[in-house]
Amino acid sequence: MPIEFVRISEGGELATAICLNATPVPVLWAWLNTACRALREREGIPDSREDGLGILTVTYTSAGPLADWARARGIEELIWTALPACMAGVEGRIPALDEAVEYLQQLEG
Repeated sequence: MPIEFVRISEGGELATAICLNATPVPVLWAWLNTACRALREREGIPDSREDGLGILTVTYTSAGPLADWARARGIEELIWTALPACMAGVEGRIPALDEAVEYLQQLEG
């Protein structure tokens, strides 16, 4: 999956997000009965934010890298955190590698 550290969350952590121009990396997955609710709670995504979750039901007409990945593994539905990249409080801005490293070096704890 094309996942990269491209989002600085409101809590200040550098987080991963699906970024279609990222190099694909191995991912782990699991079946979750309450995935949407659990994901919203874990990520602190309010119900009012419609773009916070991505949901894909894979059918024979589904196309693209997410559908291809799921189909190859026999997965019928995907749910993921669909928040965009964010750097310096600007959603949609993908940090450069040196920006991400500098950000991490500034963290304490």
